[in-house]
Amino acid sequence: DIYGDAYAQAKSYQRGIHSDKCSITPYVWRKGMQNLLMDKPVKDRRTGATFAPMDYYKINVEDRIFAAAKSDPVLTH
Repeated sequence: DIYGDAYAQAKSYQRGIHSDKCSITPYVWRKGMQNLLMDKPVKDRRTGATFAPMDYYKINVEDRIFAAAKSDPVLTH
């Protein structure tokens, strides 16, 4: 929630990557650079609804939570 809220605030104040109206999110950019399709289900952090990978755009960017793929490394602290 903290990350999503901070992202929404940066977006509303047009800070960082949001200062350019034509910018895309890093995740989408990386997929495009690798010529890959979206491959992770995405969940709306506010509603709990889950969407297919290609429907990621139906969720506000600050509310997207992408599921981890089995091949993704597990991050621990």
